[in-house]
Amino acid sequence: MSRIVAVFVCGVTVALAAPSRVRSSATKASLAASSAPQRVALVESIGHGQVELSCNDASPQMSCTVKRVDDGQTATATVKVGVPARKTERLYVVSSAWTGPMEMAVEVATGIIFKGPFRRGAQIRFRPLRGSDRTQPYTVFTVDHLGAYRTPFPLRGPTWVEASGRFYDEAAGRVSDGPITLDALHMPGTPRDVTLLTHLSAPRAFRLMDTMAPRLAVARARQEVATALRLTGRDVDADLFRLGTVFTHVAGARARRDGGSASQLLQDLVDGLAADFADDGRLNPSSAKALQDASATVDLVGAQVTYERYLDAVGGSAQAVAARLN
Repeated sequence: MSRIVAVFVCGVTVALAAPSRVRSSATKASLAASSAPQRVALVESIGHGQVELSCNDASPQMSCTVKRVDDGQTATATVKVGVPARKTERLYVVSSAWTGPMEMAVEVATGIIFKGPFRRGAQIRFRPLRGSDRTQPYTVFTVDHLGAYRTPFPLRGPTWVEASGRFYDEAAGRVSDGPITLDALHMPGTPRDVTLLTHLSAPRAFRLMDTMAPRLAVARARQEVATALRLTGRDVDADLFRLGTVFTHVAGARARRDGGSASQLLQDLVDGLAADFADDGRLNPSSAKALQDASATVDLVGAQVTYERYLDAVGGSAQAVAARLN
């Protein structure tokens, strides 16, 4: 069997422009109504003579099509998982009537979308920025109610990530009344998680990229946010749970007082804080005081007990989620 290397089909380089934060109510409504994972084609072009292989998922049972480049004819390929060459790779043994068995080593990355955990079917869109070797955006979806996702496509440079879907509301103790979108700016070799920390620091990192290397910009922006919010960094899961509980508590209180969707108010809150951090990496005094006051009134112990019951009901555990977070 011949060993082959995965190469992406090239396209037009994505311009380095600040990703839009405007999302229509219709889009959010459609996301909220989606109850099952959707699938979109994730096209990986495999050089093997005059053959290309395209697959639409990263699972062991992924559906693939083999295409002959010379005449454009296609056939379905069977895919079986073999022994991985490295922990970051998954080895597929692919065979079709044309090719016979052949090996395909694909790097598989995993991550988690956490505010509380996003529900199964949440959408994660990757948009390579200028400076990335990869030019095609692509989309994957969470595979469980713990916010987990996987993708066979390694990052090739700075990449903007948007995760949209419903989530567990720590303060309310139930699934959110609507979706939110969290952002991240990721670099190759770094964790792929999308969290409140990545959302609050992403616009700041994007701005810092004007004056420093992308990797340094991402690290500095996240450290600035962690310092401003007094995140210890010693226990990522505990930090994010506390932060998520406080934020959803503030949003829920505003919804009860003024009316409206708690998830929409949460979106407005985190977007506003992210914009605040983007300027100088600091939180304005009024926002800092509001979050500090909210922290003093939140019952974190009670919220943790309810959270663990929820995770047990969806087939997970707090330990399993904590182990995934980086």
